[in-house]
Amino acid sequence: TAAETEIEECEATIETVETELEDAKSELDQAKTELTADIESLQADLSEFDISVTIDELQTLIDETIPQTKSEIQSDLDELNDEVAKLEAEVSRLEDDRDDMQALDGVATCPRCEQEVDPAHLKSELDAIESELAVNKEDLETARQRRDTLTNRQDTMETIRNHAIEVRSFREDTVNAQADHVEELSEEIETLNEKLEELQTELKEAETARSDAADEIETLETEITELTEEIDDIEDELEDGEETVEQFERLEELQEKVDDHSSEIEDLESDLGDITEDIEVL
Repeated sequence: TAAETEIEECEATIETVETELEDAKSELDQAKTELTADIESLQADLSEFDISVTIDELQTLIDETIPQTKSEIQSDLDELNDEVAKLEAEVSRLEDDRDDMQALDGVATCPRCEQEVDPAHLKSELDAIESELAVNKEDLETARQRRDTLTNRQDTMETIRNHAIEVRSFREDTVNAQADHVEELSEEIETLNEKLEELQTELKEAETARSDAADEIETLETEITELTEEIDDIEDELEDGEETVEQFERLEELQEKVDDHSSEIEDLESDLGDITEDIEVL
């Protein structure tokens, strides 16, 4: 029947959607595993900065924690840049002083002050300049290395932030989207199961009504048969000349019952036809 066909189609659709749901759940599990691995990778990169991160803290990491850390690094960089600039200026001055002193080596009179140049004093001054220059160069190299380290940390932090943004996009575009898809499929299956239950209930109720009507028709037909037999017996008695008022009244009563039952059967058969049609179009 149409009802049975629709039930079969509904069951087939449920089976198809359930398969889609299992596939979707599997894809969601894979996406969650990948997301967890991404978070662990971020955590490993952030460990040198003493920063922790979870999936729920991802947005805060991107919008607040990393920018704050970068700002602190930049502040240290600004101080180091000032320190490097001062040391570079000091080294340059000392190199100029050294060059000036070296230019006096072997000269009897200083071209600037026209004073006699003492070789021992000149050597002492040069040694002092060279010593101070070496210290400043070492300090300058240390400052530059610290600056390079901070610059690398700044670049690393920016790389981590870009990675975090990619992870956030993956969470929203893949994990969350897949979770929504799983939920939609689950809701669709729930709706289909409700529809299937409704179809099965309607069909069962219709078939029960049809069965009840058929049983009632059979009962009435049996009663008509019994009534007809009793009528035949009374008519036989009448033919034999055994006429009594009671017999005629009983005969009339029985005939009325037969007519009533026949009318009921007609109504039930009509109802049965309607029920059958309803079942066909359910």
